[in-house]
Amino acid sequence: MAVFGVILAYSIIIGIEFYPIVKKKKRKNIVLYLIAMGASLIINLLLVLGISIPNPVKPIEKLITMILGK
Repeated sequence: MAVFGVILAYSIIIGIEFYPIVKKKKRKNIVLYLIAMGASLIINLLLVLGISIPNPVKPIEKLITMILGK
């Protein structure tokens, strides 16, 4: 039931916010909006289904340490 609620909420949000972007024919904005909303939808569906999402802090710390050499 929660999955249906998430999909319904995203459908409403996309219906309200996406139409003006399409109407103005801004292709870059359309692509960026769809990528952001798609990623957000996937993350929310995973959380609703109880699948844990790894925390990106440790890999980012390792990357910064490699770059700065500390």
